Amino acid sequence: MKCLSFNCRGMASASKKLALHIIFEIESVDIIMLQETLGLADLVTSSLNSISSGWHYMAMDAMGRSGGLAIGYNPKTIRVNVSWEGHGFLGFDLFLVELGTNLWFVNIYGPCQ
Repeated sequence: MKCLSFNCRGMASASKKLALHIIFEIESVDIIMLQETLGLADLVTSSLNSISSGWHYMAMDAMGRSGGLAIGYNPKTIRVNVSWEGHGFLGFDLFLVELGTNLWFVNIYGPCQ
């Protein structure tokens, strides 16, 4: 299982979308966590789905100094038991058959104050 996390500084630019598309082509990524998506959740998830169709995504709107979050996984390789969110974080619980264990992934974003 491979997890990728990075600060994307917005999803609107063509260069950011191209960079993500290339990552999905050259890396065998199972989970992706993005910070500072700088957009509305619906637009961010729509944009991510156009880059990596078949994945499942959750996102939070950018509000004030919080730049927005997104988290996604490939349902062909990952089985999520439950997903959850709160103020400034997104996460999900999954079970890895290969390891026989539960894992919890949390994507947290708090702006520097």
